[in-house]
Amino acid sequence: MHPGGLYNDDMNRLNLALLVLLALLAHACIPYPGIPTSSSTIETPSDTPSPALTETFTPTAAFTSTATEAPTPTFTHTSTPSPIPGAIAIPARNDWDAGSIAFSHGAEGEWDYYLWGGFANSLIKKSDTYYLYYQGSPSYDNGCESVSSRAIGVATSTDGIHWVKSANNPVISWFSQGSIEEGAASSAAWLGVDGKIYVYYGANTGSGCTVNASARLAVSEDGENFQDVGEVLAGRDPNVWGSGDEIFPVGAYSYGNQWYLYYIPNGVALSRKLGVGTGSSPTTYTQTAGLNDSTIPAWGPVSIILAGSDSVLFTNPNGPDGLINIYRFDAGNPSLVNVHDSYTLLGCTQPSVIYESSTRHWMMSCRDQNAENYYIRNAYTP
Repeated sequence: MHPGGLYNDDMNRLNLALLVLLALLAHACIPYPGIPTSSSTIETPSDTPSPALTETFTPTAAFTSTATEAPTPTFTHTSTPSPIPGAIAIPARNDWDAGSIAFSHGAEGEWDYYLWGGFANSLIKKSDTYYLYYQGSPSYDNGCESVSSRAIGVATSTDGIHWVKSANNPVISWFSQGSIEEGAASSAAWLGVDGKIYVYYGANTGSGCTVNASARLAVSEDGENFQDVGEVLAGRDPNVWGSGDEIFPVGAYSYGNQWYLYYIPNGVALSRKLGVGTGSSPTTYTQTAGLNDSTIPAWGPVSIILAGSDSVLFTNPNGPDGLINIYRFDAGNPSLVNVHDSYTLLGCTQPSVIYESSTRHWMMSCRDQNAENYYIRNAYTP
């Protein structure tokens, strides 16, 4: 074979080897399917929650707002629009002074050793003298777990600062059957146009520890010597609103040719709601009804500031000691009242209020929370 042919064959074989090598190198630069390179994107597995799914478990802004919105306090519902022009300006909570002691409970064994067990607290003024009718009891009965032999006394003052208990105390008593629980358990005093003082009271009647109560009336010329003129609302009369067990008079007034008596039932479905009786005389009440469709709470004396169509009613509702609800109403329609204000005077239990228009002076009597003293507080309005 010619040497030049071998050379050519060798060269051909070399070129072929180079082509094969180049092919192998090119093939090595192609990524292998299924093995990602550093520049590849890894897809999220299908069982991983998507962002949308995560958001469904996160409260939205609207949901959060609804969940954290606090209910409006009951207290804020008690305010009403400004009184009509010319209406009586009623004291706000901060208008009342701190008060001073009028008198304290009696010594052990005296008729007013205990000042609690009911809500006889009625403050009125006749001529130049203030009269404060209050409840007392001489003893506590462990068997009935109650004070016994409740009665009503009076303290008087000519300046609203110095008070003297009457030597005739108690001035109103009620012991028909000798029961421990019997006695006079509430009061509603009013100065009539005839100059007489009318005091309605809750007369507990019964035996042992079981009693029922009706409204009775006692009348006085001088505010200290009273004559009982009889029952005016029977606690068990089915024709009386709230009847069935106990009825306690807590406020009274006369207007025009009518008399009105506020009272509280107890021991029945309408317990501790405020009712009112209407009659043509101080001893005759022919119509009775609950205030505002029997929805006004009360458990203590009420005070009436008589001013025609813009009269004022102070009540002691079921609530903390010192809580007062104030309403405006038409004196000729006492069963419908409009909320004016509500506030708490700490340390002032079951207050009674009067107003002297000539000086715009407000006076309040109340017990302290320990039922040891009666206090007098004052306020002046524009």
